[in-house]
Amino acid sequence: MDQNDNTERIEGLHKMAVSIAVFASIAALILIGVLVVNYMYGRVVEPVLSDELAEWKLMVAQQPDNEKVITHVRQLDLKLRQLTFRRFDLSRKGSLLLLFFLGLLFSALKYASTLFPKLPHPQGQQQSPQLQELKALRARRAVTIVMILASCGAIAVFVRPRPDLTDAAATIEITKIDPKAATWPDLEEINANWATFRGPNGSGIRMTGDYPTTLDGNVLWKTAVPLASMSSPVVWKDRIFLTGADKKLRQIYCYDAVSGKLLWTGDMSNVAGSDKVDVMEDTGFAASTPVTDGTHVCAIFATGDIGCFDYEGKRLWAKNLGAPESSYGYASSLTMYEGNVIVQYDQGYYDDGLSRLIALDLATGQIAWQINRPVSNSWASPTVVTGSGKDMLLTCADPFVIAYNPADGKELWRAECVADDVAPTQILANGLVIAIEPYNHMAAIRADGIGDVTETHIAWQVDDNIPDICSPVSNGKYVFLLVSEGTLMCHDITDGKLLWEEDLGATYYASPSIVAGNMYLLSEKGQLLVAKAGTEFSEVVRSSIDQTCYATPAFTGGRIYIRTVENLFCIGKKD
Repeated sequence: MDQNDNTERIEGLHKMAVSIAVFASIAALILIGVLVVNYMYGRVVEPVLSDELAEWKLMVAQQPDNEKVITHVRQLDLKLRQLTFRRFDLSRKGSLLLLFFLGLLFSALKYASTLFPKLPHPQGQQQSPQLQELKALRARRAVTIVMILASCGAIAVFVRPRPDLTDAAATIEITKIDPKAATWPDLEEINANWATFRGPNGSGIRMTGDYPTTLDGNVLWKTAVPLASMSSPVVWKDRIFLTGADKKLRQIYCYDAVSGKLLWTGDMSNVAGSDKVDVMEDTGFAASTPVTDGTHVCAIFATGDIGCFDYEGKRLWAKNLGAPESSYGYASSLTMYEGNVIVQYDQGYYDDGLSRLIALDLATGQIAWQINRPVSNSWASPTVVTGSGKDMLLTCADPFVIAYNPADGKELWRAECVADDVAPTQILANGLVIAIEPYNHMAAIRADGIGDVTETHIAWQVDDNIPDICSPVSNGKYVFLLVSEGTLMCHDITDGKLLWEEDLGATYYASPSIVAGNMYLLSEKGQLLVAKAGTEFSEVVRSSIDQTCYATPAFTGGRIYIRTVENLFCIGKKD
């Protein structure tokens, strides 16, 4: 190859590199534009749709029998959820593609610069054609390697392989628990307290006790909560635990149940591996309710940060489980079983292979067991119950209700009977697991099955006027459902037959509870309605604290603990 041929070859390579650089810069600019539009869409359009949805939900409350209005609400809600999830997905993929094209642009420009060095060689020291060709070859190889690596990264964004949780969660190892050395509360202690979301068994039931039915004149104390959140309070003897979080802070609070004094604040704002996540305003960063066993208290946040504190406020351990792929933000509450805290970490779609059920040792934070779940992201919480003579860990997410052995995570049975975005938490009542598919479907599953019980153990199903957010409650004879727009319904637990329904004229996010034969219903505006849990609607009394309420109250020791956006209230009969 002579000097002229080599020069022409290098000029051709230079033109190719410049063309690639131009293409990469144009692609990067387009992506920047798309990401800006996507961001503005989330800031401008989605709030409008949210407001529109809220207005239509009010119309449902005013016209509960108007099927067209109900159908439109369902369609609008589905549209908003789909748009939100797609926007989050586009933001993630677009950002990584932008990095890819910027890397390609840099590589192409770097390659082009090596073909025609800026600094001239001294006279008599011109590079030989062979040396020029060698440098060009090295440059081509370098840019090829960079392009291959960047391409692999871009492909990985769209393929979304199943993450290895042991990599995502720092310093996690499998550990074995010595049952002789371990101690945990017995069933009597658990039932005497309110240690998890909705109390013992996650049922929202307190069968006995002397509890006030009105707020008027019964506020024993009120105290401020540093950070707002959607999570509910849990109580163990004289300690109350809450969580709060925003974009920067993630905290757990311990209050004295007698005086309302804030005893300590546990900080989880600097957990290794934690990353920023996008959440909807209606969910926030601390929608998950903490859990306690009288010695430890654990909390999890929308970032995937989970941690454990002792009762003096010392942080025992904290780690990040990997940012969850959740359409609205992670909101499942924690539960405990014999020395383990259990996390229902449902993510993505059922065929993505992202969902997990994880048990972490309370003392160390190490994995006791974990299993894959063939389900989509959900917002329901796991519940540990005793049924058919054995303990079960119940979960609910599209498309399965699944029961596990809480000791080792082995699956006991499953029923394919729910779909879409599951938010209400299942309950066990009269031997039946009651599960909710928002808006569309309620199923009652006999809890004594083995394996796939879809065709054999579904006792009955209901497909009309189903809650979207609030979890069901049952006294063993009747199942009560509360739609967020304010419709309360009563079904016979034996066959699912609707016995009555009542328009309460308010909006509800807190789940209903049954305490000593009365049903307690706390509205968004802080109105507490108490009604008889019977064969017909019978209102006892209404009272109000006039503050915004999303959390479900805790009932223990004759006292009611209500968490509002700004404060924590203790309600009890004054001596």
